[in-house]
Amino acid sequence: MKPRLNSLVADLRATTAENREALAATLYALEGLRERMQAAAKAGFDHLTVPGPDGLDLRETEAAAAALAWLKAERIGHRWTARGGGDTAAGTAQDLVIDWRTAEVGGA
Repeated sequence: MKPRLNSLVADLRATTAENREALAATLYALEGLRERMQAAAKAGFDHLTVPGPDGLDLRETEAAAAALAWLKAERIGHRWTARGGGDTAAGTAQDLVIDWRTAEVGGA
């Protein structure tokens, strides 16, 4: 019985990782981030908060890493902020805050 349980756990972990990556790919898609940043700027904001899903931490996904690398290359400030996700057993949400207040214009 134990091998079946290990197989189930491995399957559940793989499914979890796959779906976290898919969710992050939607949430942190570069073109989508660019569009939301433009919309925020047009509304007069100098920052954008991308809320993470309650109880999930997507910081270690490939999509999040790509988004952070792009923001860094563009010299746009960014940080993760923790937000309680309701059920403390489920964990804390991590929101991505993008801030262009102090970004270097012209890539100095």
